[in-house]
Amino acid sequence: MASIYKALVVFFAVAAALLRGGHAHGKDHAASVHDVTNSTLRGLAFVNSRGFHVNLRRCTRVVAEGLGIHAPAASRNTDGVHVGHSRHVRILDSVIGTGDDCVSVGPGSVDVVVSGVTCGPGHGLSVGSLRKDEGEQDVRGLVIRNCTVKGTTNGVRIKTWPGSPPSRASNITYEDIAMANVTNPIIIDQRYCPHDRCSDADKVTPPQGRDTSERSQPNRIRLTPWCVRPQPSLVQISDVTFRRIEGTSSGPLAVRLLCSEDRPCTGVHLDDINLTCGDVPCRSELSNVRGALAPVVAQAPSPAPAARREEDDEADVASRVTEQLGRLTWWLPFTVRG
Repeated sequence: MASIYKALVVFFAVAAALLRGGHAHGKDHAASVHDVTNSTLRGLAFVNSRGFHVNLRRCTRVVAEGLGIHAPAASRNTDGVHVGHSRHVRILDSVIGTGDDCVSVGPGSVDVVVSGVTCGPGHGLSVGSLRKDEGEQDVRGLVIRNCTVKGTTNGVRIKTWPGSPPSRASNITYEDIAMANVTNPIIIDQRYCPHDRCSDADKVTPPQGRDTSERSQPNRIRLTPWCVRPQPSLVQISDVTFRRIEGTSSGPLAVRLLCSEDRPCTGVHLDDINLTCGDVPCRSELSNVRGALAPVVAQAPSPAPAARREEDDEADVASRVTEQLGRLTWWLPFTVRG
């Protein structure tokens, strides 16, 4: 509880409030809004917070609108608006530029709408990061629409930590998004590891079929394992739609869907994507994605036994290709300009 009071403005267990106008500068969190219901933050300006500028936690039916949030592009962990463990939240008609996510929707968030936000600089409009800690709740029912993202490292993003406990992120829609000079316009990243500080650093899986115990190799000198892999994320991402997204990418990869090998993404849809990548054709990179997005560019696997044929038919080509060839980079299947 003590960390709440590091904020310049604190709302705790408030109902039916309206905070209008004003300017906040500095502090660990410029505004911490905790356990608040039926309330509105309107027309506020926040500058150079050392942490989240607006932190909404355990809130219900809260509206944040007309905000102006600004921090240097190089400032870490300065999210514009962060939502966590909250329901029925609306973030509307705001201008946000920071050194981290303009808007981040964290664990336990249900029915969150972000609309009319101009984002940049920063890390884009994000879901996550998810499952860094034990006991995090699912995310569902998120809509981000009618937003502009410019000069950011990411556009629209979902990010989960590797080695994470099981959870779900579902029913997420990004639509009517305009982008300008964005490095990663559309990205799902289930190997999120900022600053090389992964939570799964000590969680490794030995190669399949190989006994690496000391009993099996009593005379072996103990060395740092060279043939181990981190545990994958166990966050199940499903029913995600990217619709009517257009603009410019600052790099050649317009779409990156890097899902968990243990929990492949399901129900991911790209609809009416119109991005340009400078003087080169846009490309897309995906792994472990189930559904119609999968490219049919590799040799099909060997026929499965009859008992497993129906299950194999339902598995997507992308997941099978990944098993054979690893990560796959392919040309975008939709129309792009330039």
